[in-house]
Amino acid sequence: MSFNFDNFIKSVHKQFENEFQIEEVKDILSLDENYTKDSPVSTGKRLIIEKLLFCGQKPEGGGDFSFSHKFNEGINFLIASNLKGKSSVFKIIKYALTGSKPKNIGNWLKHILLSFKINDKFYSVYLNLSGRNLKAKLINGEIDSYESAENAGDIWITTNAEDFELKMKEFFFNQFSYYSLKWTQKDSRKNSVALNESNTSWSTYFNSIYLESKDSTVFMFGTQETKVFEMLLGLELTYPINRLRIRLDYIQSKQAMQEDQILQKQVDKKNYLKGLNDQLAQKQSEYDSILKQQNKPIKVIDSSNLYSEYDKFANILNKENNRILKEKEKLNNLKRKENELNENLRKNKGSRIQFY
Repeated sequence: MSFNFDNFIKSVHKQFENEFQIEEVKDILSLDENYTKDSPVSTGKRLIIEKLLFCGQKPEGGGDFSFSHKFNEGINFLIASNLKGKSSVFKIIKYALTGSKPKNIGNWLKHILLSFKINDKFYSVYLNLSGRNLKAKLINGEIDSYESAENAGDIWITTNAEDFELKMKEFFFNQFSYYSLKWTQKDSRKNSVALNESNTSWSTYFNSIYLESKDSTVFMFGTQETKVFEMLLGLELTYPINRLRIRLDYIQSKQAMQEDQILQKQVDKKNYLKGLNDQLAQKQSEYDSILKQQNKPIKVIDSSNLYSEYDKFANILNKENNRILKEKEKLNNLKRKENELNENLRKNKGSRIQFY
């Protein structure tokens, strides 16, 4: 039975009819994407590992090595002493099936060949790590050797590590009708309040299906275990609930930022008013000080002696000015007489020259 969006809107509105109109409910719950991702057609499909081969060269010149193992359906046991590579086997399986290379898998691997089946359909994934760049291919059917894998036809082939991981994700998402759930997380940059959106990868789902021993007490990494489990079970409305949860995160984040801005404006306004009050208090203090000075009693000073001294010095100054004027007049008279003598001398010199 296909999903009926209109009936879904009506059922939700019935629960909130006192708070929202039906058009408002429709606007809130409408997605740009489909609501029909919650019924995986792959229900009942099983991913079964058939055979694993890998080879390489041990670190620090430890010599060549190779591994080959045929797995059986059901429970398989790998028994070996400590530090003999049991964990490496599972890490290599994960690398081959997800494209996500574990950090502690070094450059000692040269070839990986993993055969697996989904229900009764066989596939093989081959990784050639002997060159500078990765060469990876997905092959139809079960392959028994590296040489056969090199020469076999492929579903796809890539020489790029990122592309290899993407192609494995697309392949398994298509096989099992999985899809990427999303979640939000705070930006890691300092002083940033922005939200980043992350996608659930095929590697994350792989971790939820094939747990490593160190993860035996948890379902998967992070905080998305509930939604991933719902998605794996194909529970109704898992995908739209996840998408609406992301929308809610963004709305709450935006609301929180707006509240922070309002709070900051209130703090700024409070500081501004405090500054004005401080300035007002300072001006009031200056004003009070001036008033205090003006209200002091005025001291009366007897100025009669000052006036007497002033008159005394004024008389002396007048007498001195008169004496200077008389001396200047005498000096002017002397200068006139000097000029007259010089004129007479000049004339007398001229008469003597004519007489001789």
